[in-house]
Amino acid sequence: MLAALRLLRVVIKRDIKSKLFFWGWIWGAYRFATDRNDFRRNLIVNLGLFAVGVWLARKLTDIDLMAPQPPA
Repeated sequence: MLAALRLLRVVIKRDIKSKLFFWGWIWGAYRFATDRNDFRRNLIVNLGLFAVGVWLARKLTDIDLMAPQPPA
């Protein structure tokens, strides 16, 4: 019985931590979107878009569109 109570306490703590993490992430995203410091926000967004562009360009260069396709 004592082991079950300890397990229940661990599960409850983990659940609370995960909910706090989720709401902390939501709060951080809200603060980031409504922040008055436009330079910081624009810098982070532009770096993220640049990284996505580089990733996409590297993925697309691996595909040879003119190569014959293997039979299905």
